[in-house]
Amino acid sequence: MAINLYLMHRGRAVEVENSPAPAAPSTDHLKVEVGRPPPSKLSEDQNLQEIVSKLDKVERDAKNLRGQVEKKKLTEDLPNRQPPPPPPPPVRKPVATPVGVQVEVKNAPRAGETMVELPLLATATSDCDKPGMDCRPLVTGCGRSGTHFMADEIMNNNIPVKHERIGAAGSVSWIYGADHDPNLRKLETWFASEEDTVLRESLNFRHFPIVQVVRHPLKAIASLTTCFCGCGSMSCGAWADEPSWEWAGKHIKFSQKYCKTYRREGLCIGYGADTKKGRLVRAIEYWIGWNEMVGGTSHYRLKMEDYSLKELSGVMGWDKYITGGADAVKQQEFKRKSKTTNAYKLTWEEIRALDPELEAKVWELAQLYGYGREVPVN
Repeated sequence: MAINLYLMHRGRAVEVENSPAPAAPSTDHLKVEVGRPPPSKLSEDQNLQEIVSKLDKVERDAKNLRGQVEKKKLTEDLPNRQPPPPPPPPVRKPVATPVGVQVEVKNAPRAGETMVELPLLATATSDCDKPGMDCRPLVTGCGRSGTHFMADEIMNNNIPVKHERIGAAGSVSWIYGADHDPNLRKLETWFASEEDTVLRESLNFRHFPIVQVVRHPLKAIASLTTCFCGCGSMSCGAWADEPSWEWAGKHIKFSQKYCKTYRREGLCIGYGADTKKGRLVRAIEYWIGWNEMVGGTSHYRLKMEDYSLKELSGVMGWDKYITGGADAVKQQEFKRKSKTTNAYKLTWEEIRALDPELEAKVWELAQLYGYGREVPVN
């Protein structure tokens, strides 16, 4: 087997044929290497390695540059980026009718003089006629529209409803105006009970029929601006104000007008500069958004100022609970529950000066609900 030998003599490689090597003059400065290529081949390999190294560096630099460009683009677009839309509310699947069972769709009661039938009434009765369904009436509407007063009136007639809860004969609750969302279970339970929340999660449960309660916008909005609570004043209901706005904000998109200095900017919760303007804008947006939402899921509508409890009882099927029947129903004149004597008096001009577009929308809904520009006493 032939072996090429290269002798390193004073830094130079000398090829030696496969023959006896001549005597070396000295062994101190000689180095024998087996299989090492000549210097020309070494330089080629080194050049190739340098090229590969440079290509790797170019690739790394390009990757870093792309990352910097993407980061800069995200930073520049951040102020204009919109938050992702909220997930759609859960859709309850209808309960299947057992095979061989005949379902009779009953006609819903007709509204009288003080109640208005809404379009949904014609198509929303079939579910409750299916076996196994648990349907209970619901009176709902925008907060501070009189639901608390109405709940007391109904219960005074021995009708087993509950305020912000689910009773045997139904509920009177503004929070139930929003469909149940499992993602908001903890917040809903804060208002109601665990038992009621579990019931609302059942596929066999429905609020039916649903009646929307409305109140003159200037009265309702003024009360919301003061305190989103049952008593109408921060002195007695501040504990309920924040969770009420939080629940509303889960279902309505509030603008951020006059909210920058608030403790919780997204909901304008807290106090800071322009506190009154911030609360007023939020109250208007809530009154519009919540009434539109509830109006789309209700079967009837009534005005708090002139409704008939006798008519409402007949529509809801409550006459059987009233001692002496429907003719013995007891009803008082609607009066605000605020404990303060210096209630905030809101005007159309104040809303227009704050935001003309909001004023136009409030006026549009007010006319739809049968209100004029004049403000009622209560």
